[in-house]
Amino acid sequence: MRPFGKVGLAVTRANSRRVYALIETGKGIPVNGVATDSGVLWRSDDAGSTWQLVSSASGLTSRPAYYTRMVVEPDDPDEAYFLSIGFSGTKDGGRTLAARSTEMSPGFDNHDMWIDPSNANRMIVGNDEGVSISVTRGRTWTRIRLPIA
Repeated sequence: MRPFGKVGLAVTRANSRRVYALIETGKGIPVNGVATDSGVLWRSDDAGSTWQLVSSASGLTSRPAYYTRMVVEPDDPDEAYFLSIGFSGTKDGGRTLAARSTEMSPGFDNHDMWIDPSNANRMIVGNDEGVSISVTRGRTWTRIRLPIA
């Protein structure tokens, strides 16, 4: 087994066989003479029996030891969000990623996210600015600033 670091996993009730993994790798640079993998986002469509690399975009984790968090929509296995310094998402199972502009982002230094399992339009993101709430599936955000950073 090749060395790797922190791993973040996410599944969705829309398809419990779809599993996403954000993995801190060595980006192909050997560690103590041992080869490492490169890549950031892997996906399994068979409950973890086999995996495919879907993205090497380093912005998905920014600082892997600190950020390795993603959330998948409860009603769409192809739609996922990645929390780190920035906020990005995918609507096609990780094949393409879109960073959110400042206006469409819940904030910066994003740490956790909740999506209402009964109404996926409702989301909450906790970040260094406070809490951001969306009732439009992330198209717009109400930012509540809290003195917590």
